[in-house]
Amino acid sequence: MRRLTATNRQLGFTLVEQLVVLVIIGVLGSLGAPSFFGMQQRGKVTEAANTFRSAMEEVQRIAIMKSKSCFIDLPASGSSNSIEPVLSSDCFVMGDRTLTEVKITHNYSEAFPENRLIFDFKGNNTTEDNDSSPSMFLEGVIIFEHKDNPNIQKCAFISQPLGLIRLGDYNETTNNCEAVQN
Repeated sequence: MRRLTATNRQLGFTLVEQLVVLVIIGVLGSLGAPSFFGMQQRGKVTEAANTFRSAMEEVQRIAIMKSKSCFIDLPASGSSNSIEPVLSSDCFVMGDRTLTEVKITHNYSEAFPENRLIFDFKGNNTTEDNDSSPSMFLEGVIIFEHKDNPNIQKCAFISQPLGLIRLGDYNETTNNCEAVQN
């Protein structure tokens, strides 16, 4: 009886088989890459919104704790320096905050040409940094969008009179900050 052996044949994959595998991996990678980059961009916008919220809450806490007015400076709405916006305050404990890869737009430019938000000794967002003068309470919406993809947007809403800060998804068609359900 004759035996079949692989003595004359080399073991391994042929060049054609290896090329087919590389083509399949390339096609799968090209299908998954946009989803991966979108996920990264959404993460950057969410991180910026959370950093903003924690900075605002820190300024409010310090204003209440020290019984004095504290401010936070926003970059000009929609300007070129709002691509890598820096939040600065006289009450930050850990220094200024830089929000990377996002652009900020807000409606505070209408009320405050200097883009300064002021929290009084009660933690309310006011127009005056003088603790004894009467002030007007301001509600505002701050919109965060990715610098490369303006379709990815988050927003922060500052309500009054308690100065509560809520994060949400920005709906451009209705021009609303819609709360995110947890």
